[in-house]
Amino acid sequence: MLRDFRQTGSELWQRFSVKDPEDHLWYYRSLLAAYKQRTDSWLVDVLRRNIDELAELVNA
Repeated sequence: MLRDFRQTGSELWQRFSVKDPEDHLWYYRSLLAAYKQRTDSWLVDVLRRNIDELAELVNA
């Protein structure tokens, strides 16, 4: 999502039935919370950084 947002900007959300980027961020943050409960893998940190960067771009 982050890569696509960098390429297309807010037009990205038109691909989905849910158009509000905050709803997408909520979903990814929910996944992140579930992953954090189960593992401390470096992949969880990568996901967190990507979600944070996507949120910054969306809110810029």
